[in-house]
Amino acid sequence: MAFTLYQRGLSALFCILLVSGCVSTNPATGKQHLSFVSEEREYEIGQEVYGDIVKSRGGMYKESKKLTKYINERLSDIVKVSERSEKPFKMTILDEDIFNAAAIPGYIFISRGILPFLHNEAQLVSILGHEVGHVTALHTARKQTSQTIAALGQTLLGAYINYNGGVPLGNEIMQVTDVATNYLFANYSRAYEEEADKLAVRYLLRLKYDPYAASDSFSVMDKHSQHTENLYKQAGIDINRSIFHRLLSTHPEDKKRIRDTMEEAAKKGRKSHLVHRDRYLKAIDGMVFGPKLKDYGVAKKNIFIHPKHRFSFYIPDGYVTPQTEGLPTAFNPKNSRVLSYNVKAVPEDEDAEESLIYTYKKIHNISPIQLGDIEGYTGVLIGTDKKTRRKIKSRIIGFKGKHPLKGEKQEGKTGFYSLVFLAPEKNFQEADKEFMKIAKSIKLLTKTEAKQITPLRLHVYTTKENDTQELLATKMGFSTDRLKWFHLINDIPPTGKLFKGMRLKLIY
Repeated sequence: MAFTLYQRGLSALFCILLVSGCVSTNPATGKQHLSFVSEEREYEIGQEVYGDIVKSRGGMYKESKKLTKYINERLSDIVKVSERSEKPFKMTILDEDIFNAAAIPGYIFISRGILPFLHNEAQLVSILGHEVGHVTALHTARKQTSQTIAALGQTLLGAYINYNGGVPLGNEIMQVTDVATNYLFANYSRAYEEEADKLAVRYLLRLKYDPYAASDSFSVMDKHSQHTENLYKQAGIDINRSIFHRLLSTHPEDKKRIRDTMEEAAKKGRKSHLVHRDRYLKAIDGMVFGPKLKDYGVAKKNIFIHPKHRFSFYIPDGYVTPQTEGLPTAFNPKNSRVLSYNVKAVPEDEDAEESLIYTYKKIHNISPIQLGDIEGYTGVLIGTDKKTRRKIKSRIIGFKGKHPLKGEKQEGKTGFYSLVFLAPEKNFQEADKEFMKIAKSIKLLTKTEAKQITPLRLHVYTTKENDTQELLATKMGFSTDRLKWFHLINDIPPTGKLFKGMRLKLIY
């Protein structure tokens, strides 16, 4: 009897689906599919979430009007040849340094962090075309429809289980259904990504660019992914639990995308080699590189400076300054030494020793330390690395800022600064000498000094007669791995010879 009721429920479910949905032809793929979301509602969804996306992803990057105008023009070109050319699209450059682009109905986003690593306009158009493809292929509407069907199915399954007063393995059935649903949507996401990749190739061809720019853009993405993953590993952070990994979890593998887009370009036929490299370099010349200066500060060669918190310190040779959100300020991969900092608001009448004890409750061996004209305190912490189970020892240097913090919530408070140095316990004694040298370099900045701090920027450089890769790499504003960074942002092999008049990117 219960099973009959369940069958009736299924029949009712399909009736609901047929009545509330409609079968339409997808403008981009030509295929038919069921949809519960009208075009009007699709764009309403975009409007509803647009502001939240911008706010949560660093806000708008509006410093360079020429860059904003240039990318808007490229988006406009793509939309004109797309299957939904009559629909409005708003372009937003997000002020974040991650390698990302996204789309919702009516809106296309690209993070400024992706732009220094692309080598030409065709690659940019490929990425924007991919995002336009998500909208033209109705991926938002299709995903919401799939989720609605799955939710109704789970509701009915739950009702069946409850009607029976619970069935053997009922909870397990629901858990398996949840896992299967999530897996299904992960696959759907991959299917949508692959569909958008093909549309990117289509739009490149329609705009008479080299269609192989799509696979080239994924090669850039693959190199950047490997670089970022390597930084995480060097810093001792488990990549499988990082934000970086989660961002990529629903995307196809970069190498697969490279192969697939190459095959798609070969199938369609190359009708042009046009990439517009010089036009792209002109547009990105002078743009900001790295995390937001006011939030993360900046490391330039051997000095870390933070304009908002108004302090600086020296970084020795051999330390990597990753210039990447979510990673330590600096680390030495050869010696497993890590350097990071914290700033917190504390009461003005609380001295640095008290702040150090309250902030690091298990700290011991506390003693005063003179840091230039700053009086601070230092102590030691001992812990265990959860992954390797080896003992880790930390040197903590704590000191207070000279000025009260501003703002209603900060009234009566000053900043308490702490530098944290980590090393394996067995190597700590040797490392501690280096740590103390770094600590003694700490300097508090005046307002005028803080205002003069500028972020790292991308500069387009025209090579001279005797330039070499090694020589140009010395101009890069990183503490180490300057040649690696040079290769990462320039489309030139490590063994490639430079000729007079070449246009290359430098970061400083």
